[in-house]
Amino acid sequence: MSNLDLSLANLRARQEANAQKSLLQQLQLPLWTETQRGVPNSLLRSALFAAIQRGKRPFLKRQLMASVENASITYTGIRLCQDYLTVWECLVHVAREQQLGNRCEVTTYQLLKLLDKKDTGGNRQVLRRQLSELQATALEVRQGRYTYSGSLIDEAYHDEETGRAIIVLNQRIVALYQGDGYTKVSWQIRRDLRTSLAKWLHGFYATHRQPFPYTVAKLHELCGSNAKSLKDFEEKTLATALEDLATVAKSHGEHFRYLVERRPGGKSLVHVTRNPDAKLPLNPQICG
Repeated sequence: MSNLDLSLANLRARQEANAQKSLLQQLQLPLWTETQRGVPNSLLRSALFAAIQRGKRPFLKRQLMASVENASITYTGIRLCQDYLTVWECLVHVAREQQLGNRCEVTTYQLLKLLDKKDTGGNRQVLRRQLSELQATALEVRQGRYTYSGSLIDEAYHDEETGRAIIVLNQRIVALYQGDGYTKVSWQIRRDLRTSLAKWLHGFYATHRQPFPYTVAKLHELCGSNAKSLKDFEEKTLATALEDLATVAKSHGEHFRYLVERRPGGKSLVHVTRNPDAKLPLNPQICG
């Protein structure tokens, strides 16, 4: 390595160290409105919170999750589905107005209300289990130039005397909220979607200003679907989810149109536009 190359490498190392030091001084997440949820793009563009049904799920150990090219997630913990993303979004939403690393206290009733759940004994038990399982996770996330290593929740426990849940988020998670590295997702649309795949698609496409065409096989991989047949995934699960998302988005005044360009072997292309003036390809096979 030449002296010039060595100098440049040292300069980049100092810049990176200064950037990480600056991150640690940033103690609060960016703010968003009550009708939004702020989520790192890497989590929305991956199979971390899979589009799978409730039920028995395996424990994963240092599993490299399917994701887009500019991000990577290595995950340890129980296989997570979209229900866990909904809970995590609400926890981050509650914690966004205070310093990261501090105790965030919220009543179980308040959390269930945010989740649009009734305050019943059964729902309280499910919420406690979900908080415990979110805490018992380990992630290594690379998102652009930034990385995060830690759990989805640092601490989660209940104060039996006050009935409050105590939540602590890792301060370093702010690395995933830098610049355009996160998306403010419409909570109203997500809340009204019926299927886990529709929720995943909503978050995924919300991270794209001008979505690229994706093959059905690639969407199947990225969403973590456990559907064994690509044909069934395309014609049943995906078709229903896309139509659900288009209908719900329209009811909330947002534009979402799609077209599935039929090709054999899972190579069908899904075209999506969120721009009302944009044109989809001609000769649509399925559109909405």
